[in-house]
Amino acid sequence: VHGTRVCEVRSVKASADTATAMRLRKGAPVFHVRLVHLENGVPIQLEDRHVNPALAPGLLERDFTLETPSHVLFEHAPLTEAEQVVEAVLADADQAALLDVAVGSALLMVSRRTVSQGAVASVARLYHPGGRYRLIGRFSV
Repeated sequence: VHGTRVCEVRSVKASADTATAMRLRKGAPVFHVRLVHLENGVPIQLEDRHVNPALAPGLLERDFTLETPSHVLFEHAPLTEAEQVVEAVLADADQAALLDVAVGSALLMVSRRTVSQGAVASVARLYHPGGRYRLIGRFSV
């Protein structure tokens, strides 16, 4: 059973790093959403996402216990391009508390930037407790 704990949903000024990733000017307004996704009550993902308000009007009014930011983005800014990077990181105190793991635990971080019709729709960092995940790939010719 999927559940969501909403940590933060608000408009912020884009930091230098966020602005660069989103191809915006520093200080431009962006939406910031932080959610913890749960499976049967167990935290499995911390979603830390910045969204271009021009591509997702009304995002801040949505109920993220019922739908995901990705769902809202697909409605308003269909994906035309994406970039994804997967890396291992160590949980800081905030991430550890939200994911119910020890500080310094291994996390799988997926950094994702989505583009719709040439404009960056969102940049997200998705943190997953390493001990709760296993990646499997099957390929055929």
